Amino acid sequence: MQNFKSIYNKLGYSLIELMVVLAMTAILSGVAVFNMKDLILPSSNAHDLVSAQINLVRSKAISKTRAYLFEPANATSVKARYRDKCSNTAESWVEDPSLTMNLPTDAWLVLDANPNLWWSVCFNSRGQADNNIFIDIEDEKGETSEIEILLVGTVGGGAP
Repeated sequence: MQNFKSIYNKLGYSLIELMVVLAMTAILSGVAVFNMKDLILPSSNAHDLVSAQINLVRSKAISKTRAYLFEPANATSVKARYRDKCSNTAESWVEDPSLTMNLPTDAWLVLDANPNLWWSVCFNSRGQADNNIFIDIEDEKGETSEIEILLVGTVGGGAP
């Protein structure tokens, strides 16, 4: 009987041993995730954010049955304005502050020095774009990403 008890006590792991292994695994995972932050490309992150914002502006144009103009506010932010139709030049644009978005601090839009030459796209009430444009994004690492807005209003182009 005593033989059985000594064998039984040596089988398996104790709760303390399992907790130590779990704590070491958590610490190593935390260090690995923290070090992997450098592998994320800021241009890819900005690409995803701008693409999502474009889709949001297009959805808003469809749901509100209005024309929405999507354009850069500056090199680090984009904005949207609306009015009844894209072609109605008599009516002025009204800015929608809920659709203003800032890019991450380490990425920016590639824009011309002259603001009159910046891109803009108008989504009509059916979600169609008035022109086909390319949006270039660059980051501090020199990586670039391109987004294309097609005439049907969908977003194309891939992250780097």
